[in-house]
Amino acid sequence: MVVGEMVDQKEIVVVGGGPGGYHAAIRAAQLGKQVTIIEKGAVGGVCLHEGCIPSKALAHLAHQKAKLENNRQLGLIVPNIEVDLTIFKKYKISLIQQLNDGIEALLSGNGVEVIKGTATFVSSNRIGIERDDSYHLVEFNQCIIATGGKLSIPHSFKGRGILSSKELYQLEEVPEKLLIYGNDTKAIESAFSFNSLGTDVTIIMNKSPLLDSSLNKELIRTMKKRKISCHQGYDLLEMSDTSEGVHVTFQSEVKGLLTVQNTPVYLSEEVVPNLEELGVERIGIETSMNGFIKVNEVCETSIPFIYAIGDVTGERYATKAIRQGKVAAEHACQEKPEYDDRYHPTVIYSIPPIVSVGLTEEEASQEYIYESSLYPLRSNGTTALQNEREGFIKMIAEKDTGFLIGIHMMGEGVVELSSAAIIGLEMAARKEDFTFPFYPHPSMNEALIEAVEALDGKAIHMRPKTKLKISNQ
Repeated sequence: MVVGEMVDQKEIVVVGGGPGGYHAAIRAAQLGKQVTIIEKGAVGGVCLHEGCIPSKALAHLAHQKAKLENNRQLGLIVPNIEVDLTIFKKYKISLIQQLNDGIEALLSGNGVEVIKGTATFVSSNRIGIERDDSYHLVEFNQCIIATGGKLSIPHSFKGRGILSSKELYQLEEVPEKLLIYGNDTKAIESAFSFNSLGTDVTIIMNKSPLLDSSLNKELIRTMKKRKISCHQGYDLLEMSDTSEGVHVTFQSEVKGLLTVQNTPVYLSEEVVPNLEELGVERIGIETSMNGFIKVNEVCETSIPFIYAIGDVTGERYATKAIRQGKVAAEHACQEKPEYDDRYHPTVIYSIPPIVSVGLTEEEASQEYIYESSLYPLRSNGTTALQNEREGFIKMIAEKDTGFLIGIHMMGEGVVELSSAAIIGLEMAARKEDFTFPFYPHPSMNEALIEAVEALDGKAIHMRPKTKLKISNQ
């Protein structure tokens, strides 16, 4: 140590206070460790302030407007429904601040220290923290890297009419038109949200979303029904920012050229690891060709007492970062956690929403002799009385054993319903594990049991595929 050098001693340092980071910090504190978070911005990270919460708040607004329109058949008539994004912005800011304050209170209540500043590795067990004109060192026993990722517009396209996701969610007026290029969850959600708010939306995909074929088919059908213009199989060829607006040209090997002009454009963004300031290469932490930190099954990096979680490891979803954060914290505290994302759900807040977990039918066909069912939600009493008949639940099971291996859903309420399906898959449920319990009646939960019964042709509220012969003898 250099004479006069002041170094603070810490047990566990978490770099980054996003969802993964603050979950890791609180879990380690619960297990008796002294924990410090270093965060240069606000706790909650991009998820709370620019991503998950703003996008889902917008989706909620769009869903509420769609429900008001749909409820006219119930006798609830609200004339001239108006959308005021300036009022919505105030609500969103208040919501984010409330959640931010809640996280800060939880960290404080668990004894987690939060230091504001930019972290940089000085050595494998020391971090320098810079804030304004101040700088000091901390020495740690263990470190969890949770610095997240940065969203980058692909293709190096820039212009006045090209929106980042942050800009998209901060619009103060509903745009008359919007062009979306992408097939990921954010692109699909944005298409439905702005369509519901009154925007003329065009979405162009270079390929189908990575969903079960039944979901893809229903998704495209629903887009057409809601008058979202959808084009598949196109690659972005060129884009120019003219005085009249953005001019975009797409190309398909089969369909030729497609041109869209004079409209705001949202391009699906790529995630790059937020590691420029941290200096992981300085201490020899291994990264992939794309710059993401390599980790093992308990989120350890190539330096065993340094962990990495979330976007910096290439895991894009906040749900994965949260789980990784708990795993890293527990392992750092000598627990024996497990990380297995086999049944991580894909959730799309479209109208209606989509949940996909486990194997798709296409994947199942490569590994199993399987059976599948498709139970339409229009056959469920609760969806009928709520006038939310669109969608289905699809079950996929191994034929010989009855083990459920994939569950795919589209419809109002499926996000809340999906937890039972995910737990079932995680616990290696067979068909009888779903058909044995009692289900509330009337409720959407009954759609689960009927979807499973449909695997054996026993769903009560589905027409049989072949007419039953009844003997009089």
